[in-house]
Amino acid sequence: TMESVSEEQLRMGSGLFNFHRTLAGVMGVALTATLMSYLEEVHTLRLSQRQSMYPFGTALAEEAIRGVLLEDGDRGGILAQRAGQVLQQQLTEVAALHGYQDIFYIFVLLALVSLIPILLLRGRKPKSAADPVEKPPRPVRMR
Repeated sequence: TMESVSEEQLRMGSGLFNFHRTLAGVMGVALTATLMSYLEEVHTLRLSQRQSMYPFGTALAEEAIRGVLLEDGDRGGILAQRAGQVLQQQLTEVAALHGYQDIFYIFVLLALVSLIPILLLRGRKPKSAADPVEKPPRPVRMR
């Protein structure tokens, strides 16, 4: 990146390069967090819809959670509410896991797509001012 910058502008070029790198890092983190939040909501919605398709499975899971909470000594009217909260927490954790997997696949795809221009640019070397000017070929005299 810095090969094409002249000696007089090297300090400014370096500062500008570091500024762009920092800005890209900050924007990358912000966009990734936003995308992760969206993907987690999408997967939570999908998993919730899937749970309503299998009411017996959800009922069995809630019954198993209630049994564990009863063994822990949880009694009273909030037992059903706590069982629902545990089930919701498990659903959210699974949705987050699916969201992380989607982010990973997106980053792999971006890396593969960006690899093509990088490989194409590697073959060319930029001409800099330090390179000597090519001399024209000498005319050949025929005898």
